[in-house]
Amino acid sequence: MMGASAVVLSLGCVTILSAGPAVAAARAKAPTGTVKCTGVGATIAFNPALSPKSTTTKEKKITVSGVTLTGCTVGSTAVTASSVALKVKLGSGSTASCSSFATGTTGDQISMTVKWSSGPPSKVTFPTGAVTVNSSDNGFNAAGGKVTGSYATSSGAQFDVQLSSTSASAITACVTGSGTGVSSIQVNQGSSSL
Repeated sequence: MMGASAVVLSLGCVTILSAGPAVAAARAKAPTGTVKCTGVGATIAFNPALSPKSTTTKEKKITVSGVTLTGCTVGSTAVTASSVALKVKLGSGSTASCSSFATGTTGDQISMTVKWSSGPPSKVTFPTGAVTVNSSDNGFNAAGGKVTGSYATSSGAQFDVQLSSTSASAITACVTGSGTGVSSIQVNQGSSSL
């Protein structure tokens, strides 16, 4: 009796396996190449809210939601990121103040999973300390990310994002002490490369 998933034919010393469609699909190679996206969006929430005063209060959690990657291509071929989940593991020095947010390199670690409209997902991990705040363009960036799954690379992933004008103004006011605390910010432009 022949099974539905595989047929084995023995011809002397040669064995030929014919895999069914489900097995063949599971063994499909992940797509390769460099994905470049021209649009990035997200909401970043702080718990507790960033304080306008210098503080030693530790940041407990940073939640990133509504992450979008748009305008993505591999060479001249368009690819669609159907969903993006991003997590932040806080470094030991993360404090809940606007001034600490607005300066230098963070000790946080970023990881994300990108599900594509076709093919397996990409899992991206940036090394600890890879995220830097770029006050000159009201944003932040990261480089040296490792990608596994689709579009794998050992250290080529990067992103550069800018805050919305409202969020940039809120952070600036908070840093100068003329504003209130900041509980969330919006990223509405930027680029990424996986």
